[in-house]
Amino acid sequence: MTLWDYYHSIFDNRSLWQYYQDMPHLGKLTFSENYCRLFINNYLNTGFKCSIPGEMPSARVLHTVSLFFLGLCLFYNVFEGGKYSETERSAFIHYWFLTCFYHDCGYIYECKISPWRMNTTSMRAKLKSILSYLPSSLDIVKSPQLIIDYYEYRKAQKCYDHGITGAIKTISDLQNNHRNLLSKIKAKNIHDIGSSFFPGTKIKLTSDSFPYVAATIAVHNIWMGNSGNAVEYTKHGLGSLINGRYIYGDDALLFWILQIADTLEPIKKLCGSYTANTCLVNHLLHSIDMEFAPYRIMLKCDVIIPQFDVHSWYTCCETISKWTNIDVGKKGSKSIVLVIPGS
Repeated sequence: MTLWDYYHSIFDNRSLWQYYQDMPHLGKLTFSENYCRLFINNYLNTGFKCSIPGEMPSARVLHTVSLFFLGLCLFYNVFEGGKYSETERSAFIHYWFLTCFYHDCGYIYECKISPWRMNTTSMRAKLKSILSYLPSSLDIVKSPQLIIDYYEYRKAQKCYDHGITGAIKTISDLQNNHRNLLSKIKAKNIHDIGSSFFPGTKIKLTSDSFPYVAATIAVHNIWMGNSGNAVEYTKHGLGSLINGRYIYGDDALLFWILQIADTLEPIKKLCGSYTANTCLVNHLLHSIDMEFAPYRIMLKCDVIIPQFDVHSWYTCCETISKWTNIDVGKKGSKSIVLVIPGS
């Protein structure tokens, strides 16, 4: 099936993605900038959450909606979402929409498209408060100082695709928003399962779960070092990441779905960081085939799109084996297969 078909098969079954039952229906899923912005903010506003910044470039908005449905494809088809109870699946949807919709919000602040800053002392305190929510399998990136050092390293590289600033801004906004809600609206309008647990964790779905979302965003683009950047990593205090690997564990399901989906999602390879062309995006989603099976993903793109460097996309997808224990192989000349430990 094509990505377009997968996305629409999920979209047409609202129980697979809609957390809020009273969310207005927007009509057929399309990948125009206006529709995608409306889809994200309609979802967030129904739950009385903050909208994504209006300054967010169109390419990242379309990437986010694509990421949302790709992550759900992984949850249901690769990580066997059907084995969880209805309450657990609802919990995942809750965590996923928050993580996905806010995962790139820090970009506009780091690029200074929109003003917002936090000093290092405040950043360290915020990171310390959220990183403890990560599971033990992610201990390699749970140090606040390591995250700050990585933040400084990426700034020196003029790269703004990590989630550190976005995580801190997100947790601040969500917590402030939740406090305001408690004082302004009746309990029946607060959409919160409260007593249920996120799959594979001991974390309850309450306002206290927001740090778990923020921590996942903060570390989702912390890349391991190698011989090519070892000198720079060492210079910036990142020696512990050189030749390191993320080891798959069910206790970090949210992190893994974000990492894998964000690596495979193709719109950002087509459009870069700024402007999206709706016709090209639709063509691309119709041109990429994916097959999902438990702990296994196969992908290929046979259609030539001049603006889409398929070989660069393949290379990006293949690199996941360099910083995780996910195995990547080829099936013929035009297909890539990812095998996740646990199968």
